[in-house]
Amino acid sequence: MPDTPVKEFLFVVIYPYKFTDFVYDLIELGDFKRYCDVLVLDISIITTPKFSKGVSAKRSEKNEVVTLSSLLSFIRRVYELRKRSAKINICILNEVPYSSPSEFICNLIITAFLRRKCVILNQYNGGVPIHYLGGALTPNEITANSGFLAKALRFFKNTSTLSEARKKISSVLFGSLARFVPSATTHRLVAGEDWLKLARQRKPASNQIKLVFGHGNDYSNNLLQKLKSVAFTLPQKKIAILLDGAGPMYGTDAVHTGRKVYFTTDVWYPSLTRFFDRLEDQTGVQIEIAGHYKSTHPAMAQCFGNRPVHYGKTRELVQNSEFVITRASTAISYAVMFKKPILFIYSNQLKEDHLAMRDIRGMAAMLGDEPVNIDEPPIDIEGLLKIDEGRYRNYEKVCLTSTSSQRPNVQIILEDIMNINTESDFTKTSPNWRTK
Repeated sequence: MPDTPVKEFLFVVIYPYKFTDFVYDLIELGDFKRYCDVLVLDISIITTPKFSKGVSAKRSEKNEVVTLSSLLSFIRRVYELRKRSAKINICILNEVPYSSPSEFICNLIITAFLRRKCVILNQYNGGVPIHYLGGALTPNEITANSGFLAKALRFFKNTSTLSEARKKISSVLFGSLARFVPSATTHRLVAGEDWLKLARQRKPASNQIKLVFGHGNDYSNNLLQKLKSVAFTLPQKKIAILLDGAGPMYGTDAVHTGRKVYFTTDVWYPSLTRFFDRLEDQTGVQIEIAGHYKSTHPAMAQCFGNRPVHYGKTRELVQNSEFVITRASTAISYAVMFKKPILFIYSNQLKEDHLAMRDIRGMAAMLGDEPVNIDEPPIDIEGLLKIDEGRYRNYEKVCLTSTSSQRPNVQIILEDIMNINTESDFTKTSPNWRTK
């Protein structure tokens, strides 16, 4: 690749939530910049203003990130992209769902101005299971629970507030309306069997969307870091890592969904600290915290019993840990990739949250684990620290990757969607990828 390439390509991200540096790194934008110009349109003030204010993490201040505050400013930017598409090749990663009136309108604007003008990509690579098979539900149970009455009962059981009910109904309504309008999407990156099934279900019959097989973001990031051979200083002691969530201390997705928060700061953190003390005594490790990107804990956090909190180092911390602790996090993908035991935890407060417990028990069952109540821990916690390699491999297949290719997502998108030759900058492997 020449030292100063001619940039005839533009990669655009349209993002409906507060765009942070964490998200910038997660979707590998720094590596896109080596081959093309990059533009991020943060439209969170238009689509999710309350959620935007409720997230503690700082909005990205990178030059290529533009925050738009009105629908008119969004229309102007989209129209500019339409004009630029006559001169340069533009690929747009559209992260905006059809779940609210403002999001629906933004998607209509994208379709009206950019359909057939740009390559428009969306992603079905959530990195977590959608259906908890392999221990949580049998095929017969799935069939029995797929009728209208069963779905209605689950809706009411898993809905905690009127605000959440309105959000869910809005999402279903506008998701259904989306089927009757033309889609601007040309490509869909998918990762994992669960997400592939969903991607095919939501593929409009009138639109030929090309499926491109890739990875979940954490899985892809791991491939990218391996290619870069990033060095990491090994810890001088045995450590275990908590993959922390933003709550209850900081705003979570509940701010957006309207869901009730079942556990509280004054109860959760003291219980967690006591559990950590016991766990450290039994296992001889020191527990450290991989901070959630929506939180802003200090480097030594009193709420965790004055234990270290790290940001931006989750992959390295998990890789060098003895085991991992979590409620239910997408970042368990690192524990799965590095074959680390996972201790799923909940509390007496949290067990009242049916939806949270579904995720905790479902992920644990898929990986052959038994969740632990930190308020009533078993006598022998160390005996739970094991892995089932067959279940770990199945977890990768179900929700982390749809290809055996070792190319990260950035390389897949550049080469297979944008038709950019990355030459020798990425390690060349046998492609072993499919599109259809």
